Amino acid sequence: MDIIYTITESNVPKAVFRAPSFGELKFELTSAVLVYCGVVKTESHFVDLGSGFGNTLLQAALLRECKVTGIELHPERAAVAKVFF
Repeated sequence: MDIIYTITESNVPKAVFRAPSFGELKFELTSAVLVYCGVVKTESHFVDLGSGFGNTLLQAALLRECKVTGIELHPERAAVAKVFF
């Protein structure tokens, strides 16, 4: 069974987002989302659509030691993210 989780500014309390942001999640919420979605160590592959500068990808890779893939259409944000990966 495939499960897709959607987290947006409309369904999560504003306090969990950084301000000003492009919808970045705070560290604590990102950690909780990774656990909730079952992202566990090397067996998982975490994909972030609209990954921005790659902060969430970096957190997932470092804390959960999983494979990560980011998709970002904004060229400058994607260039910054590529520095980390």
